[in-house]
Amino acid sequence: MKKHITKHILLLIAGWLCSVTSFSQVTVAGSTGANGPQTTLTAAFNAINLAGPQTGNNITITITGLANQFATSARLDAGTWATLTIMPGLGGGTIQGNPGNPLIDLNGADNVTIDGRVGGVGPIALTITNISTGAANTSTIRFTAGATNNIVRYCNILGSQR
Repeated sequence: MKKHITKHILLLIAGWLCSVTSFSQVTVAGSTGANGPQTTLTAAFNAINLAGPQTGNNITITITGLANQFATSARLDAGTWATLTIMPGLGGGTIQGNPGNPLIDLNGADNVTIDGRVGGVGPIALTITNISTGAANTSTIRFTAGATNNIVRYCNILGSQR
């Protein structure tokens, strides 16, 4: 009887862990105060924005699976990190949403690289899609408020279907 209960508890724990990781499609590493799993790029950017300037940090945001932004833009404000890199994890990744605004908004954010290759090598494994068919401000990636020294490479980028 005890063995049977232990087995069920282990199965419940395993199921819970799988459900938690299945919702964590975005992971932040190398930051001060914002590291860990997030469900969207918006949540990752919000955590970094709220954590402070990130002076000298080399931050990596890894996208695994589908990071669905739904109806919200992912807005990254200015910070003092050395580098901030967004890339897919093993198996590739997709960032998509229908915000009616820019999907990714680099608002004064400098030194950001979006590299669509796993580990920065190999074939393209990241797709970024704004599926909005609404307003005129439906860009996929927007650089604003003096955002400089940013690179987007080796990505499939799809814009509004309007």
